[in-house]
Amino acid sequence: MFNLTFLNSSALFLTLMTLIPLLIYLFAKKRPPRIIFSSIRFIQLSQKRQKKKVNLKNILLLIIRMLIILLTALAISRPAVKLENLKGNQNHPATAVAIIIDNSYSMDYVVDTQTEFDKAVLIAEDIGKMLSEDDISVLFTMDRSWNEQNAGLNYGEFSLELLHSIKIVPKVEDFPDIIDQVESKLKESQIANREIYFITDMQQADFPTDLETNLFVIPTSAMEDRRNLSIENAFMSSNFVERGMEKQIEFQVVNNSDKTADDAICSLTLDGTTVAEKVSDLQPNEQQQNSFQISLERPGWHNGYVSVRDERQLYDNRFNFAFYYNHQPKVGIITSEKVLPIPLQTILSIYTDNSDNMKLINDNISLENLKGYDNLIVWKYEDWNGQLEFVLSNLNQQGQDLLFLVDMEMEEVARGYLEDEFELKFKNIMQQETQVKLTQVNRFHPVAVRLDPDRPAAIRGLWLADTDASIILEAEGNPLVVEAAGNLLWLFDINDLRSSFLVDANFPILANNSLMYTASSGIGKRQFKAGMLYRPQSEPVIFPDGSIIETGGRKILFNQLGLYQEGEDRIPIAVNLDYTESRFDAIQIPSNPRITLCDANWQDTIFQARYGFELWKYLLLLVLILFAIEIIIIKSEENKA
Repeated sequence: MFNLTFLNSSALFLTLMTLIPLLIYLFAKKRPPRIIFSSIRFIQLSQKRQKKKVNLKNILLLIIRMLIILLTALAISRPAVKLENLKGNQNHPATAVAIIIDNSYSMDYVVDTQTEFDKAVLIAEDIGKMLSEDDISVLFTMDRSWNEQNAGLNYGEFSLELLHSIKIVPKVEDFPDIIDQVESKLKESQIANREIYFITDMQQADFPTDLETNLFVIPTSAMEDRRNLSIENAFMSSNFVERGMEKQIEFQVVNNSDKTADDAICSLTLDGTTVAEKVSDLQPNEQQQNSFQISLERPGWHNGYVSVRDERQLYDNRFNFAFYYNHQPKVGIITSEKVLPIPLQTILSIYTDNSDNMKLINDNISLENLKGYDNLIVWKYEDWNGQLEFVLSNLNQQGQDLLFLVDMEMEEVARGYLEDEFELKFKNIMQQETQVKLTQVNRFHPVAVRLDPDRPAAIRGLWLADTDASIILEAEGNPLVVEAAGNLLWLFDINDLRSSFLVDANFPILANNSLMYTASSGIGKRQFKAGMLYRPQSEPVIFPDGSIIETGGRKILFNQLGLYQEGEDRIPIAVNLDYTESRFDAIQIPSNPRITLCDANWQDTIFQARYGFELWKYLLLLVLILFAIEIIIIKSEENKA
């Protein structure tokens, strides 16, 4: 029928103070002095009648005072009664309501002519209509910056204009962090009844384990069988063709569903012009590597994007890229040798297109002398010392990545430096030629693309090592190429011509990919993910939406997808998604009594706290009435006296 609870139950011990007036009455009552008269029969009769009246009034005052203390203690304990038959009644006590709109990019998915985000906004509007003037509401999103500017408490319904200002963002904050902010904001309302409504497409999210407030999860739709195509990587690469190189844009198209996707149309836009299209069939859950051949006639910065046509989910259909094209890059080789190994010499002559662009740097290793090189290679340098390590470290800080090539007679100090930089431990050298099978640990990494893992490789001279760095290529479990902070390390001997791997078709591809990756303006140097911070190297910065800002040396947050530009030369920066929500993974609701998953009739499920009526106001009103009665009784006695 009803359920009585105390919101401040720790204050119930104050009810013991109700006994104080009774104890005072019993033990502190004054006795009048006994005086004996000769004849007091009529006086005694009068006193008995008067004493009965006084005792009744004293007992009444005692009861009133005990009730005053009891009701005050109960009011402090904040009793609330829940009555089920009050469901839907608009005369409810005030409730603090937080509405969290899921504005992650998976909400851009179209269901029945509307996106999930559009449905979420409509649900929020319906919740707003259910709020009374006594309620307090607050809007939250999954975007920290929007919340910091707009998540304020409102009396009654929130602003519809504020609701419609919410937009889908490419990077969202962790859900437990959002909940912490929401609960903190609801506490500011000083209202006991609090509820949180999370309106979402049911994409997987982590839930907090220590909820203090009831959380209601409201789905925007019941669709779980979602089909989505996405472009998740694109970059410029080179391919060896008859001692020359052709340029191409490598890209990765992904089928994020369990259904076959036929006739997926991918297109390439380069420097503002759509230059090519390609049709592909994708198997369920396939990640397909593909490419467009391009013709680059001018050196300098280029930008564009690869896109796939997908009407259901548009937000992840495009991957932006930016790269610098130099048809005659300058390469410096830090080495004590006077002649390069033939395999390396051959690769560099094709890569630079001019042997004059290759220089052996045997001495005078300084930052000044290493300026102007597009690539720097470190191989077989005997005079390894602290000065060299200082220079290499500063080159990395300036954005120049390095390609390290091991030799079989490396000094201990050189091995120690590489062990620190690449988080590895050299073990021993494998000298005999061994047939091994290549394994692309990260086959979509720019260094590993187009390598044929099915071709057997015969490698002679390999440093065996254990490493915690990123392994790009390995052979039978032994790392061949590892990466750390943009630097690359080859663990095989480039100088042993008996190693047939050096004349295998995979080797020039690996070498060219490595050189392009570690170039000062190479692959990935102008590629960032949404949500990352970046300190511009020049002013101003032009955002993808056209807005222009002067940062004053401060970092900027990449909160838009597309191409940023910095400086008067408008050097491009490509910003893309992290693609964590391109594939739909249904949310897993944890077993928690405070979390409720609503169905299509969510209106009948939310506002559960409204069935609880707080009684403290009524108790305090009774206290005031009892005070008034006590005063009237006391005053009436004084008037009689």
